[in-house]
Amino acid sequence: MGENGKRDSFNLVREGLLISDNARRKFSAAVDKQNVIAKTAIQSLDSLNDQIVQFIFSSVRHDNHCSDEKDLGPNEQQTLHSSMVLIRKLLQDAQSKFRTMVEDNKQLAAKIDGSINTANQEVSALRAELEDTNKRLSQMSDTELLKKDCGSSEGESDIEDSNKEKLDKENELRQLKEDNQKLETTVRSLSREISELRTLKVVNSNHPSYGELKLDLIQTKQDLNRAKEALAALKADRKRLKGEKLELLNQMKQLYTTLEDKEAELRDFMRNYEQRMREGDETIKQLLIEKDQWDHEKWEIIQKARQAAEQAVYLQTQSESREDHICKLENEITE
Repeated sequence: MGENGKRDSFNLVREGLLISDNARRKFSAAVDKQNVIAKTAIQSLDSLNDQIVQFIFSSVRHDNHCSDEKDLGPNEQQTLHSSMVLIRKLLQDAQSKFRTMVEDNKQLAAKIDGSINTANQEVSALRAELEDTNKRLSQMSDTELLKKDCGSSEGESDIEDSNKEKLDKENELRQLKEDNQKLETTVRSLSREISELRTLKVVNSNHPSYGELKLDLIQTKQDLNRAKEALAALKADRKRLKGEKLELLNQMKQLYTTLEDKEAELRDFMRNYEQRMREGDETIKQLLIEKDQWDHEKWEIIQKARQAAEQAVYLQTQSESREDHICKLENEITE
């Protein structure tokens, strides 16, 4: 391969260098733009996350002020918990996607920049070598022309020297051809690397676009707004339940007061009843004692009456016998 081949190789390397610089600038601009978009989206998501955390803490403080009351029912608490978990999960997924995309872009950009810088350094070295080779070839062609012009006036010694020098130059040309082949191989490998970098750029362009990220962000905001509306409805229900609970508490207080009054009356009644029962028991005991005394007296009276009756019968019998005896005596006297 001659001087024209070396110049073509030099032009190819130079063109490849220019293309790689343009591709690097465009790719760096695209990566920076995507990173700015992703950072803006991450900031928006962080702001939404801060709003949710602030809302949760404000709700916790409000619950601490009203710790003596149960504001939400089981279903409402479950709905609130599921809504907050869904929102936090969406935010965390979006943030992780954005951060992963930013890290991938940074790593890819760093890899591509490193590869391009390495390729540029190699191309610069090849350019220097090609320029040196071209200079040496031009010098050799100039010396050959000068030697041809003055060849007739030189002697045999000069011819021998020229033959040696020619052999040296041929060896040098052979070495330069080998170097040129190596340089062409390097240029082809650099061209392949540049095409691979372009392929990487095309693959990187398959990341979610700004429109898709914006749609995801809008959808997340809509979900947050719906969750806020649900929380507002839950707050309204909680206030209504608070009013109903206060009313029930007042009614329960009134019932407790009434029950306490009734309980006091019942205690007084039971106390009076027990006192009356004790008095009745004492009266019954006294009556039983008196009854026993009366029974005893009655028994004594009955016994005395029985004895008196027996004595009366005995006396009557004696009186009858005496009357009979008197009658007999009277009869005897009359006779």
